[in-house]
Amino acid sequence: MEDKNYTVIDKKKIDSLDLTIPDTCPFCHHGIHPEILFGYDFHKNDYWNIRVVYACPRKACLEMFFGIYSKNTLFNIYDSSLPKYVGCSPFKFKEEEFSEPINEISENFVSIFNQAKQAEERKLDQICGLGYRKALEFLVKDYLIIRFPEEAEKIKNNHRFDAVIEQYVTDEKVKFLARRASWLGNDHAHYTQKWEDKDISDLKRLIKTALYWISAEKELEYYESEMKEGRR
Repeated sequence: MEDKNYTVIDKKKIDSLDLTIPDTCPFCHHGIHPEILFGYDFHKNDYWNIRVVYACPRKACLEMFFGIYSKNTLFNIYDSSLPKYVGCSPFKFKEEEFSEPINEISENFVSIFNQAKQAEERKLDQICGLGYRKALEFLVKDYLIIRFPEEAEKIKNNHRFDAVIEQYVTDEKVKFLARRASWLGNDHAHYTQKWEDKDISDLKRLIKTALYWISAEKELEYYESEMKEGRR
């Protein structure tokens, strides 16, 4: 039998370590102060690893999960700092929910956005930006196809998203934000970035603004059809 190559760490010892404690349960996605059960550490492939077993204190959940901490020791033999927090495992993904009008306009947007979100939450930062960019294009194009059904094939087959925005988005402020969202999205598809001071959070904020615009347009269309004339 092989000797064990890990060391069990009790709750008291973990409490004394300056580890980053996760503040969200990966199962129920509520903010929590998790209960520390125990932990262990081990060295593997030039990494010092610590695993801490936490429990969600919410009565509706009570699931246990690992806090994952890791540190490369190959070139840091004199560095006495603790491993850094990497994330939690297992992870139960919670989909982003959208309003009924958005779901009706573009099911593809909802699906692609949630795939990008899942990639982001799993730290796949090299691909999630491209996913958000694709989600934005489907959202805008699907909405414009509803607005201009006679132009549907042209909108679908135009691979220049910026040209579609320029031709079919009439509101100048909306055109302004859509262009910038497209620029940031393109940054995640190319080898070099033009907007190095912007990141995924900026792209998501612009998508959120586009959602507000489309939702507002749909609300206006509804009341224009329902309340065509004033009542006396």
